[in-house]
Formats: sequence, structure tokens, C-alpha cells
Amino acid sequence: MITTVADPETDALHRKLSGAELRRRRVERGLTEEDVAAHLDCTSALVRDVERGQHVVGLDWVIELTGVLGIDPREHFERVSRQVERRMNSAGGCTRALRCSTAASGIEEEADGTHG
Repeated sequence: MITTVADPETDALHRKLSGAELRRRRVERGLTEEDVAAHLDCTSALVRDVERGQHVVGLDWVIELTGVLGIDPREHFERVSRQVERRMNSAGGCTRALRCSTAASGIEEEADGTHG
């Protein structure tokens, strides 16, 4: 399940780390922003903004992007959620148990948050 985060600071961190991970995977595959944009029928500026965590996109778009990059969307969300959790815990602020898993019918949303 994909974690949704209502806290704006955590949401921004999630976007930033997700974008950085997507960029890392794109570069690993030897793809340019333009290559990805052509596959997604969007602009390279949008790809760049998503990779910088500066643009919010829908779940469907991220799933399509992970497909272009040849990665499982569940893997992507799990990795990013672990990174967010580590950052939040190391900052000593609000801790959130960010868990990602899949449901038989697809990807669903769940948040398990506690404040420490």
C-alpha cells in the first residue's frame, strides 16, 4: 500500500526523495529527460520538476513512469518510504510508520502515523 502523508513537510520530503530516486533510476538506464518525456507524452520540464520534487503528479503518472524505467512501482514506493522514515526518525521530529505493500487488487493507500 502506498502511504499518503497529510503533513506538508513530510509530503515535500517524500516528493523530493521520490524524485531523486526516479532520477537515479533514469540515469542508470541511460535515459534522458527527453526520452522519458517522449514515452509519457509530456514535457522534459515536467520530468525535471518531478525529479526535483517540485511538481505533484498523480499515482497513475508515477506508475507509468516506473514502467518506463523498468522498475516495479511497489519497489519504488517501498524504497522511498523507508528513506522518508529514516530521515524523519533521525530528525527526531514526527515519526511515521510508512509502509508500502501491495493488495491483490493493486496498489492501495494507507497511513500509520504517530507523533513522537
